[in-house]
Amino acid sequence: MKLLILGLILIGVLLIQIYYINKNRENFDSEVDKALVAGERKFMQGQDKYWDVRSQGIGAGLVTTKPGINEWIKLDDNKDLKRYTPKIGLEQTAIDKGITNCRALTKCEQLNNTNCGYCAFDKEFRFGTKNGPAADVCPKEAWTTDATKCQELREKEICSNVKSCGDLYGEAAKLCGYCPTSGQSMVMKKIGDKYVPKYGDDVCNAEGYGLIPGEKCGKFLKDHPCITPYYLSGPHCVEKLWKNSKCTDKTPYGKSYADLGQAIRMPYKQAGTIMQGTNAKTRSTEYYTAVHNSKLCFGNSDNIDPCDPKYRAAGIPHPECLKREFKKAGCTDKGTGAKLLKANNVAGMWGKAKQQVGQVSKYSKAQNSWNIFGFSYPFKTETSVKEYQNTMKRILFATDSQ
Repeated sequence: MKLLILGLILIGVLLIQIYYINKNRENFDSEVDKALVAGERKFMQGQDKYWDVRSQGIGAGLVTTKPGINEWIKLDDNKDLKRYTPKIGLEQTAIDKGITNCRALTKCEQLNNTNCGYCAFDKEFRFGTKNGPAADVCPKEAWTTDATKCQELREKEICSNVKSCGDLYGEAAKLCGYCPTSGQSMVMKKIGDKYVPKYGDDVCNAEGYGLIPGEKCGKFLKDHPCITPYYLSGPHCVEKLWKNSKCTDKTPYGKSYADLGQAIRMPYKQAGTIMQGTNAKTRSTEYYTAVHNSKLCFGNSDNIDPCDPKYRAAGIPHPECLKREFKKAGCTDKGTGAKLLKANNVAGMWGKAKQQVGQVSKYSKAQNSWNIFGFSYPFKTETSVKEYQNTMKRILFATDSQ
């Protein structure tokens, strides 16, 4: 009996010892875990600061430069030392600048016999020499860099589209006269009380009557039944006006010729002027105006390229161009870059587009070139189509490499 009691006491003591051993080990494990967690947090805080610096661009935080460190000295043409600061980034080539400048012209008077010319074939101003445009094709007889010749080509092109007295409306009414014996329209000028051809290579043998201006073509009403001083008289007249405007969509302004003829309540010439204006606006230097009128005129806007230099502004291509190139590079609509390239003619889209250009500029090829000198390349909010395409390719490559 005594041995049993002694055995129970020993077992109790053993259990108590085991309990305290386990409790102490738990406290020790808890302290170790806390130490590990604290160490990991400290390391992550350091990494966070590191990536804060890295997010500013390639090479950021590696060197601190003093103001004026990028000033250089060079000899000028007089062999005098002059201070200058090299430009950062890639410059547009002379041809790129020339194309951009020439595409922005809208009048013959803006030509100055330099590197811009006018092509009467497509009514566009382009970069080139007296021999023709540099990046496009234009018939030799339709090209000039001279302002006076430009005006002649432009006026003759307008009058060449006048096939009858009924076509003398809008700008043609001011410039052109109808030759009744040849059935042709020519650029006119007034001498005395008569109108005669303005240019020497135009000839009209009109039996002493000269060219007939638009307001005196009433006697030709029998030959041109669509002409009326009041209203359009039928679908054949609407179709004729639409065809004369050089628009090709089969449903002008979303209607059939018959329905449009019934809806229009204005003089024949006024309706024709509006249709011609629709065609003219397809060549507008405002992108969305050109797109809208192209859809009305041709049924689509396939003739419009958002990356055309004439839509460039604020030192960057049109936001629609950047958005297209952004997607072509393989980027999706879910990223922050896509949110900045909203475009779609929304307010503030140019500012957002410049911000996006600045963000991706850290991947520009110029970054590597600049870092050779040990300097941090600043964000660049100006770019060309070609430079932006190359930068987006570098971004895609960097993403795929990770």
